[in-house]
Amino acid sequence: MILYHFTGAQQWPAILASGEISATWPGDLDRLSCARVAHFTSSPDPAALPEARRSSRVRLRVEVPDADARPWLPWLRRNLPPGAHWLLGARRPGNGQPGTWYVTERAVPLREWSEAVDVDTHVCLWPPRPE
Repeated sequence: MILYHFTGAQQWPAILASGEISATWPGDLDRLSCARVAHFTSSPDPAALPEARRSSRVRLRVEVPDADARPWLPWLRRNLPPGAHWLLGARRPGNGQPGTWYVTERAVPLREWSEAVDVDTHVCLWPPRPE
């Protein structure tokens, strides 16, 4: 399945250096007692993201096995405590397109990436291209 992971320009060098999109929870949500996940969308458009993530300007295109990609909303209902989805803004009107959101319960390694692009300039950041 083709999915997109968005990140900030500041985080991109660390992701590239680690060679994976890590499965984590941001900030306060790290205390949740559930599987860590890597977050994706099936849309290449930043407007699909939650409002708080729309300023993420680096878009990674990945291809993961269909069995590893879990639709976000059903995963959320099965794995987070009742009411936690409100914390995450998944149901707030105008907060992106939750129907396009996916997670993997594992890191996504470099071998599953196909490209990373700066959304603002359309410059390919990875893989290196001959000039």
